[in-house]
Amino acid sequence: LHVRLSVQTADSVEMLVSKAAAVGVGIIPVSEQAATCSPEILLSFAGIAEADIKPAIELLKQAWFG
Repeated sequence: LHVRLSVQTADSVEMLVSKAAAVGVGIIPVSEQAATCSPEILLSFAGIAEADIKPAIELLKQAWFG
């Protein structure tokens, strides 16, 4: 299962990747961010236990939005 997200933030896609990595969550940047577009990322849940998904999403939320 994969989920593609457009993140409503002033951060660049590179910053989102960095913040996610800092809390141990891997994300995949989809494309370079144009000046007028929101950054897009891909979440891949392949090989991740169902019980581990919600805690990882919570970590990602905390890393990105405080």
